[in-house]
Amino acid sequence: MVPILVGLMLFIKHEYDQEGPRPRSPADVVFGPPHRRQRVVVAAQAMSRAVVQAVKVGETMGEEVQLVHVTLDPSEGEHFRERVERQLPGVRVVLVESPYRALVGRFVRYLEVSQAEDPSRVTIVLLPEHLPRHWWDRVLYNQNVHRIRAALVGRKDFVVLDTPYRRGA
Repeated sequence: MVPILVGLMLFIKHEYDQEGPRPRSPADVVFGPPHRRQRVVVAAQAMSRAVVQAVKVGETMGEEVQLVHVTLDPSEGEHFRERVERQLPGVRVVLVESPYRALVGRFVRYLEVSQAEDPSRVTIVLLPEHLPRHWWDRVLYNQNVHRIRAALVGRKDFVVLDTPYRRGA
C-alpha cells in the first residue's frame, strides 16, 4: 500500500510541476472598475426556485437581466412569459423557438447573435444548477447546464457562472 501512495504522491507532484508557477499580479498595479458594459442572461428551462435565485443574483450584477427560455411550443412559451412577468416584474423574457428540441444549440446561437449586435459589452450567462442530493441525481439533472457551459466556456466576450441551488431535504 505504501509504494502505491508514494507513487500517487509523486505523480501529483509531477502534475503540479508541469503546470508551472501561477501568474501573480504585481503589487503596484491598481485594478479599476470594469471598462465594458455587461449584460446578464439567465438560462431558464422552467420557472423554478433555482431560476428565481439566478435572476436575483443577476440583478446584483447588472442593470438589465434577461431570462432566456427555449421552447418547443409558442403557446407554452407565452404562458412562461406571463408567469415570469407576474412573479418577477421588470425581468425581460426572451423566447427562443426550437421545433426539434435543439435547446442548447438554439440558446448558444441566440447569445452569439445578440452579442454580435453590441460587441462592446460582456455577456454574463448565469446557469441555474440544482445541487444533487444523491449520486444518481448527477445523471438526472443539469445535463443541459453542462452542455451550455461546455459550449460557452473560453469564448471571448462571454462569462459563464453557475448559480447553485439546493433543493429541500
